[in-house]
Amino acid sequence: MIKKKELMHLFLRIVLLVLLIPIASIIGLSTLDKNRRCGTGDGLAVFFYIFILYCIWVLGLLYEAYFLNKKKENRKRNLNFIMAFTIPTLFFLLYLYFQIIELFN
Repeated sequence: MIKKKELMHLFLRIVLLVLLIPIASIIGLSTLDKNRRCGTGDGLAVFFYIFILYCIWVLGLLYEAYFLNKKKENRKRNLNFIMAFTIPTLFFLLYLYFQIIELFN
């Protein structure tokens, strides 16, 4: 059973990710040309900034997992590994789903 301290650890990491996505979106949208509004693939800039901040988040989780391993906090370390590796897998599966839907339409 997950303890309250470990649940709070998990909750804080997810809240951090949820806060990073709007920040990355604002940065990406501020780089767009107001006269063209995604007509030339500028939406890729928004995705790029979200991806960069997401990679920083994953690297932070892996970095923290290394130090949690040294402190012998194995459950928190395992939670970090699960978050760092399952969320990208879910994003990839979601991407494949939309590609398959687009293929059949």
